[in-house]
Amino acid sequence: MNTIKAPTSINDIIFGDPASKILIHDIVKGAKPFPNNGKIGILLYGVNGTGKTALAKLLPAAIERHKTGNKTADPDVKFIDCDSVSGVKNVKNIKHQANDVSVFLNDSGYHYFILDEIDTWTAATQADLKGALNSTQAIFILTTNNIGSLNRGLVDRCHKVEMNAASSQQLLPLAKQAIASFNVSITDMELKEFIDEHCEGSIRSVANDVPDLARNLERATAKKSKAKQKTP
Repeated sequence: MNTIKAPTSINDIIFGDPASKILIHDIVKGAKPFPNNGKIGILLYGVNGTGKTALAKLLPAAIERHKTGNKTADPDVKFIDCDSVSGVKNVKNIKHQANDVSVFLNDSGYHYFILDEIDTWTAATQADLKGALNSTQAIFILTTNNIGSLNRGLVDRCHKVEMNAASSQQLLPLAKQAIASFNVSITDMELKEFIDEHCEGSIRSVANDVPDLARNLERATAKKSKAKQKTP
């Protein structure tokens, strides 16, 4: 059965906001110097299901490959799911690692950190994390569903990238991919209407709810066919 394939490069990410796409590509390609002038983080914020974590995981390799010229570079990245770990202990380790000049695991000389759902950490822990974002040899990628709950100093050290909900037109190719294996006929207009009514711009919803639509239609068609066969 067909499933939506996970993105393998930043070119696979669906950006609801064109300005966000431009900013990300400028950072990755070096058109916008980064890290630079105290900005050593990228903050991906927006509603659920828009690909923030997926993009966060792709950015270190994309940045490292441009900085080093090594098209296959696979940098060492420390991924921290803030929702499932204690912040206080982790911030202490992050500070130490971000400023550690004795070990460089990546050719660029930068340490990479991904902090997923940073808003789940307490205000005190977020404030403490600011010290790590003063490093000259670290790059931080943060994600949040609630930018309003973040420490202002933390936000100020990051380039803010809004991850808006994509339109049904943008999500249509994914929806068609998700139902490709079903024996049903659904028009593009019907798919877009369903996405607008049920998915709220969430890629997760498209991946799960659109196949449910196709599955139910397939069952209904089979039921009608079976009933027709029984009719004398």
